[in-house]
Amino acid sequence: MKNIIPIFFLFTHLVLSAQQAPDFTVTDTENKVHRLYADYLDQGKVVVFKIFFVNCPPCNAIAPSVQQKYVQWGSGTGNVQFIEMTNKIGDTNPYVIQYKNTHGLTFPSISADGGALTAIIPYMNGLFGIWSGTPMFAVIAPNKSVHYDVLFNNLDNVIMAAGGQVAVPPTTVNLNVAFQNPSLPQGVSYVLKPANASSPKYNITQMTNGTHQFTYPSATIPEMVNPVIVLESTAAAFSSLLTVTDLVNIRNHILGSQLLPLASQKIAADVNGSGNISVSDLVVLQKVIGGLITQFPNNVPAYKMIPESIPLNVPTNGGGTVSLTGELIKMGNVK
Repeated sequence: MKNIIPIFFLFTHLVLSAQQAPDFTVTDTENKVHRLYADYLDQGKVVVFKIFFVNCPPCNAIAPSVQQKYVQWGSGTGNVQFIEMTNKIGDTNPYVIQYKNTHGLTFPSISADGGALTAIIPYMNGLFGIWSGTPMFAVIAPNKSVHYDVLFNNLDNVIMAAGGQVAVPPTTVNLNVAFQNPSLPQGVSYVLKPANASSPKYNITQMTNGTHQFTYPSATIPEMVNPVIVLESTAAAFSSLLTVTDLVNIRNHILGSQLLPLASQKIAADVNGSGNISVSDLVVLQKVIGGLITQFPNNVPAYKMIPESIPLNVPTNGGGTVSLTGELIKMGNVK
């Protein structure tokens, strides 16, 4: 009989350890949806799962340290993601947002409004172990196994055991594209995307309010394969930069009396996208200046960037600052 109790507890422990994390779908305070399996575990990510409530004294005391830990593990840019959920029905979005702002938290927080109370049930009903109160940390590995009620001081070791990898520090990127006017034309933006794919893509102009300085990778711009910066233009063909002088310069180039000296001018002169400069380009440009057409033919954009794509080459070990340069040209403007 003496061996029955230890064997029983060992069996119970093995059963609890074998339990897999159930899937959940929740919405954070920024109205972003998070799916445990599809968004994280199936993507090979480790999830650090925290249960808290906004008026919990130890939760408030440890919150800044949790934020530091989140940054240490890459702020969501690597294969480790932090998510916290409240266990109080009164912790609605406004209260959780205030809690996040108070402590400067940038990882996803789920309030009662976002489905937290349903998602946390398995972690409070004894499925993985005895519930000991908030804050409670669990680490969920990509194979859906759960390390339950992890001490904060041991969090790093458990994350690594679950397959977590310390993320490469982000690099500060400064994009400088020369243009004859200080402001970027309306309808023109710089976009970061994979070199051989159309998505995902991130509008650098919009996300940086036109400063074109950003960090990569980051929570808003995750790491991607072969990232490049390209130009997107929906601007109209006509601009005050286009004048009769452009027509004269293009005509002289066609006649051979005065060739356009710069490669950028030759690109700008080919407004019909034929690959060469001809009388047809003069006709198109005359129509644009005269207001007869609003777009260049053959899907030629109003603006082009040289080069057409700028590779985002950041240091292998991350960190530091890189400067990327290019030139923006107005199609038809050869002055």
